[in-house]
Amino acid sequence: MNSKMDTFMGELKAVNNRLIEVESDVKSAYSEIFKLKDQVNYLQQDKKALTIRIFGVPVSDDEKASTESGKAAAKTAYDRILKPILSAAKDKSLISTLPQRDSVISEAFRVNQRPTSANNPNPRPPPIIIKLSSHAIKVALFKSRRDAIPDPTETEKAAGLKRFHMVEDLTAAAYNCMMELRANDKVERCWSTDGEIRFTKTGDSSNYVYKVKSVFDNISLILS
Repeated sequence: MNSKMDTFMGELKAVNNRLIEVESDVKSAYSEIFKLKDQVNYLQQDKKALTIRIFGVPVSDDEKASTESGKAAAKTAYDRILKPILSAAKDKSLISTLPQRDSVISEAFRVNQRPTSANNPNPRPPPIIIKLSSHAIKVALFKSRRDAIPDPTETEKAAGLKRFHMVEDLTAAAYNCMMELRANDKVERCWSTDGEIRFTKTGDSSNYVYKVKSVFDNISLILS
């Protein structure tokens, strides 16, 4: 009986040791998966390095009539949003001259318009996605946008447009992470800079800026 018990205990110990090895392998595999996800997200965000999104700008008559929708969208974005901001950037000496549209915008297009419905009879204007020509232009735009982005016209305000908004074009993972942080009571402000998510904490008088190491981390871990 003692011999059988010793054999059983030996087998049980071997099983436990194997289970520990398997758990270690699983943890290692998960770690590698997270690393790969971060690498893929980094590469995807790098492709969007010069891409921005502009929200709230109504579709112009030129866009409606044009057979070259990209060029028409670029003209709308430049005339309504980018040119006024770049003019302010020039006044701040962030750029030496006011660049023309073709030297600012590399590509542009409108996201597909959402159809009207009974629940949404007046859908918001679809955003314009812009690929800028250079990082210097992007820096000038984002350093000046807060004070220089124009307001909608009175007619547009009457139609429900409160303001225009210009942001970096983020990957889905980065965007979702930013939205979760913005919705958290512990976060005072949250924004992106060159694809990195940054935030300040509520009640922190130092206004220390935190950087998100991985957009795939749990929000509680990011805030810890």
